[in-house]
Amino acid sequence: MDVSIIIACYNESSHLENSVEIIKNIMDSTRWSYELIFIDDLSHDGTQDILKTIKAKHPEWKYYFHDVNIGRGGTVTEGFMKSDGAVIGFIDIDLEVPAYIVPALIVEIEHNKYHVATAKRDYRIHLPIIHRWLISRSYNFLVKKLLGVNLEDTETGCKFFCRDKLLPILRHIEDKRWFWDTEIMVNCYMENLRIKELPALFIRRPEKKSTVKLSSDIKDYFVKIIKFRKRLNKRYIADKKNHGTRHL
Repeated sequence: MDVSIIIACYNESSHLENSVEIIKNIMDSTRWSYELIFIDDLSHDGTQDILKTIKAKHPEWKYYFHDVNIGRGGTVTEGFMKSDGAVIGFIDIDLEVPAYIVPALIVEIEHNKYHVATAKRDYRIHLPIIHRWLISRSYNFLVKKLLGVNLEDTETGCKFFCRDKLLPILRHIEDKRWFWDTEIMVNCYMENLRIKELPALFIRRPEKKSTVKLSSDIKDYFVKIIKFRKRLNKRYIADKKNHGTRHL
């Protein structure tokens, strides 16, 4: 299998079928063999029924259903471990990062020899998403300053990896929810993996309501980053074999 794409699902009924069709049409137009791996993280809005309908049409893909909710990060990690592709990745199924970027990310890994390729979100600033933009910029600033990584968008919902390079890193990832993205990208950076960030227009779905609370969320981010920094330093200082890695 050339490519494995993980689709982590949680209450995606409003857009799931249409998004899957878009991804399928894009991947069918390429030369790569590919698989979609669907993992439902205990949805309660009819997503599971839609997945069963998709499964009837495409039994060659993989489908898993959780009995308990574990979070998107843990769900994507599970998908990686169940995948067969030489290139493995995920895209948030709401497609706020458009699926057209996926083939370009795969090319960066397959032909240009990057180990990680992600979609760097490009926001069109307007009032309905101003809070989302502010918190994204604030978080990126904290990650750069406190973790010392030269990355523009660690939290993007579209990331692809060279399988052989990623699997050893997964054992270091502890968070199973939103901070998973930061952990995986910073660990890749610290291990000197070659990372490419390609710009992609971020398209906010109008039906989505923002849950952002600017001051409290940034405080939570700050605490998470500080704890992660301490854990990283402890690991790299303790492991004397990692002389070639970056240190905080």
